[in-house]
Amino acid sequence: MEAKEIIEKENLKTREDINNYIQGLVGNIMQELLNKEFDEHMSYKKGCHSDNKNSRNGLSSTKNVKTNYGEISIDMPRDRDSSFNPIIVPKRKTLLMDTADTITMMYAKGNSLSDIKDLLKQIYGVEVSEQFISESTKMVNEEVSKWKQRKLKEIYPFIYMDCMYVDVKEEMRSVKKAVYVALGIDIEGNKEVLGFWIGDSESSSFWYGVLEDLKLRGVKDILYLCSDGVAGFKEILEESYPKTIHQRCIVHIIRNLTKCITRKEWKEFCDDLKKIYKAPNLESAEESSRIILEKWNKNKILTKKLENDIPHMLQLFEYPENIRKIVYTTNPIESLNSALRKVTNGKGAFVNEEALSKVLYLRVKDLQGKWNKKRKSNWQIVLNELYLIHEDIIDKYVKI
Repeated sequence: MEAKEIIEKENLKTREDINNYIQGLVGNIMQELLNKEFDEHMSYKKGCHSDNKNSRNGLSSTKNVKTNYGEISIDMPRDRDSSFNPIIVPKRKTLLMDTADTITMMYAKGNSLSDIKDLLKQIYGVEVSEQFISESTKMVNEEVSKWKQRKLKEIYPFIYMDCMYVDVKEEMRSVKKAVYVALGIDIEGNKEVLGFWIGDSESSSFWYGVLEDLKLRGVKDILYLCSDGVAGFKEILEESYPKTIHQRCIVHIIRNLTKCITRKEWKEFCDDLKKIYKAPNLESAEESSRIILEKWNKNKILTKKLENDIPHMLQLFEYPENIRKIVYTTNPIESLNSALRKVTNGKGAFVNEEALSKVLYLRVKDLQGKWNKKRKSNWQIVLNELYLIHEDIIDKYVKI
């Protein structure tokens, strides 16, 4: 039906008329989708007979839900064993609009319940009570808790770990809290945020707790774990996952090394380092290592650090080329942290850790939705290289 015909048929004259028409249309569509969803669940249509033990049991109630188009009423069908769990209008959910996340974000940033109520009225024209807003934020708490405790996959060929800092209010003052983040690449080449954990500062003992949490949630095998050089990390990794290969992030190594030289020397020094970790083979990398140690030997502090860090660069040549490209840097998790900072930086301190967790979870949920559409490029080549080195482990999860 053309727009002109709808206007004439429904006698639409004002903006309010249009809003009411759309609101009714949305309500009818949602009711129809809910009814179809119920029919599929019951495996037989209304009015027909079925041999199923479960059967239709009328309507549970009329549910009022708030949407971007206003409040609509939905008749909720009921089955005798209460196994129907609708997707279009989820149980115990009365807010079906994008503003659910907005409420949580505004609350986490310290807006009062009355402020949020006024903003929703101005922006969406939706009238909600302060109690409703409070309940909405509690619902996200439940989601966060379930997400943090969810079962993970048994194997992640690659895991990246890094830490970022966020301002949180504590005893009437703003303090820096460490947010530990773990990002995995599963056996099919898909990225997944495994979790985030909040602590007072970065330490290997806290990272040990993170690794143990991954074990409890079902992770049996990690082939490569890439992280920065926090003291004691390699030792705690060996305790939790003794077969996992730990690779220090080359970018973090370079950042620490450049602290020992003047800014004018940075370019020349970084070019020298590239000849090591981007060398075509181990022999060439070892030769470049000898040259750089001799060239910069007057800087004793730098030389000592180089002697400690060069072995981590040479370690890269123990892996095939495509694996080397994946593990030489924590850039994937640096990119993730950058995306998380967009919702944490420059907006003041969070009211508490719980509020911070809500906002981080909503951001991760958004990012994960985008990642699910694509997997890591050249993954089949990477998987073949993994199989050559870790045949005994890969055989447990991939049928060749």
